[in-house]
Amino acid sequence: FDALGNGKGDFTIEFWFKYDYWDTTYHNAIFTTMKDDGTNTAGFEILVQTDGTLKATCAFDDVWGNRVSLGTIDADKDDGKWHHMVIVFDRSNYTYFIVDNHMYHRTDISSHTATSIWKFPMHIGAERIDITHGVGRTPFDGEVDDFKIYNRALTFYKADGTIHTSAGAIVSGEVVRNYNAGKRSHR
Repeated sequence: FDALGNGKGDFTIEFWFKYDYWDTTYHNAIFTTMKDDGTNTAGFEILVQTDGTLKATCAFDDVWGNRVSLGTIDADKDDGKWHHMVIVFDRSNYTYFIVDNHMYHRTDISSHTATSIWKFPMHIGAERIDITHGVGRTPFDGEVDDFKIYNRALTFYKADGTIHTSAGAIVSGEVVRNYNAGKRSHR
C-alpha cells in the first residue's frame, strides 16, 4: 500500500468518520493493521480513546518499546457530524495528522524508515487481530466512509505555499481538494 511496495515507502490514509458515542471502558478502533498476540505488534492504528479523544499510533517493528504516537486530538469530534481525517506518511521525514483541514501534529519518523507496518490485514471499524493482551479494543461505534489509502504522500500547504512545521490551517493542495470534493456528500 505504499510507494515502494514493501511497506517502507510513503503513503497516505484518508477517510470520513462520524460518531456521537464511544465506549468508555475500552478504546474504539477505527482502523488497525496491528496483531496483538504479545509478540507481533507491528502496525498502525487509529482509535477513539476512552476519554473520546482521537489517537493515531504506529509500531514500527515487533518490539513494544518501538511505538510512536502520531498524535492525539482533544478537539470535540463526537458531535454526530462527518469529519475528514488524513494521515500523511513521508517516510524519510514526518507524519502529519490532519482533521478537517487542520494539521494537528507533525511527528518525526525519520529513524523508522526501514520498517514495514503492513504485515497484517487491515481492519476498518474492528479491533486488532488476535487481541490477547494489552489494552482492550472494541469495534468503532460510528460510521466510516470513503476510506482510501494512497501509495504516496498527499500534498497540503499553508497560505504562504509551504508545508506546516507546527499546527495550523491547511488552505491548498490535494488534502483540501479531497475535503472539498467529499464535503458535499458528508453533511
